[in-house]
Amino acid sequence: MGLIRLSETDRSMVDLVGGKAAGLGEMVKAGERVPDGFCLTVESYLARDLPEADLLDAYERLGGGRVAVRSSATAEDLPDASFAGQQDTHLNIEGADELFDAVRRCWVSLHSERAVAYRAAAGIDDAAMAVVIQRMVDPVVAGVTFTANPITGCRTETVIDAAPGLGTAVVDGSVVPDHYVLSRNAPATPNPDGCLDGSQLEQLREAGRRLQRHFGVPQDIEWAFDGEGRLWLLQSRPITTLFPLPPDTGDTRLYLEIGHIQGMLRPCTPMGVALLKTGAAMWFKSLGAKVDPRDPLPRLVPIGGRLYLDLTDFVRNKAMRKQLPTSLEIYGPRVRSAVNRAIDDPRFAPRRGLPFRPGTALKAAARLMLPAIAGFVSSLARPAAARARAYRGVEEIKSTLTPPPESATAAERLRWVVEDSHKTVMSPDMKGILWPLMAGIVAGTTRQDCSTKSPRRRSSTPSWAGCRTTSPRRWTWRCGTWP
Repeated sequence: MGLIRLSETDRSMVDLVGGKAAGLGEMVKAGERVPDGFCLTVESYLARDLPEADLLDAYERLGGGRVAVRSSATAEDLPDASFAGQQDTHLNIEGADELFDAVRRCWVSLHSERAVAYRAAAGIDDAAMAVVIQRMVDPVVAGVTFTANPITGCRTETVIDAAPGLGTAVVDGSVVPDHYVLSRNAPATPNPDGCLDGSQLEQLREAGRRLQRHFGVPQDIEWAFDGEGRLWLLQSRPITTLFPLPPDTGDTRLYLEIGHIQGMLRPCTPMGVALLKTGAAMWFKSLGAKVDPRDPLPRLVPIGGRLYLDLTDFVRNKAMRKQLPTSLEIYGPRVRSAVNRAIDDPRFAPRRGLPFRPGTALKAAARLMLPAIAGFVSSLARPAAARARAYRGVEEIKSTLTPPPESATAAERLRWVVEDSHKTVMSPDMKGILWPLMAGIVAGTTRQDCSTKSPRRRSSTPSWAGCRTTSPRRWTWRCGTWP
């Protein structure tokens, strides 16, 4: 099958017609206005045989005249790799010679340095090239629509960039486009000197909603308005740069990113998450607490490889919600401000029940209370001795972390990782490290509060180490992302 009409393609045919053609076919089937056209499939590319007679016949049946010749690689417009701008598009192509030449240039662009580098970075070994030929639209204004904000990650905003003329000027960055950010239910307000009016903005927002519903994920859409005011949709592909949403619990949740304050600035692997939860289970058991063996730390939620703590039940508890912002001061003033916003949000109104089992909490508190008080007092009274005690604990832990011998089996090595490597440290006081550490945190927080409030030294920018991080967004909502 060398040639196929766009209206006959769909997402199941990516290996034959490439990502762009498959997406265009889906849009046609969804009832959207797409320029008529056809696809030269990958079969011609793989044989390096250009069927000139068939291609010219299809071109003439399309009406001849000016067309757009666009690459449609099999590794293009995928959910995790868009390949935006990596292969060629040729506009205003007219006549047989120009058509044949444009198709060949699209084939060659699959092996350009930037396309090869992009595939390598995406972990894609190889690809093949189909080519889309469509009737040319003469746009008065064109641009791109994102059905989620690609900068903030907010799923409740539509972002539109537009400029007079061809949309390539917006895509390649050769002009400064008009920029619109539309909230979900707010009226579309045009810029006073912009190139889109309110009606056009609404059309674009509605088209974005339809395509997102059809494809099931936020979309990056190319479009154009012609001289008669008709909206043409030229392409729709997944936005590949959005930070992933948390698991769908059917409820609005509040998550705090905690990896950065533990020094984990890089993503955590699934095995790393499992190991952290296994160690936490050992510590809870040392306090006499019961844990669910299927998930001993259910409030630790990995999202996009980052570690988040689910604070929802705490912020909804009437007794704890007032103290929560203060208890999170170590994370910096922005975190405290964000928690206060959540407290004022009706979706986090107080509910009955505690975020933990009272019996388990009382048992753990009884076991920890006296050692904790003694450890705090002695650490604050004799900080040098406490520091030395903590260092001794670290050295003792290091001395026991002897890995299995070379002759150990895979099962013995795994058992050492899961069990033996944790046993030494996962005691209630973590070998004397915990109380000096906590005393130091409390003392540092108190000293910072005092210095900030002192009339002799006021600082509008508290120097919280935890605030200075390169990690992704700290606050993630089920409905989107909270800046």
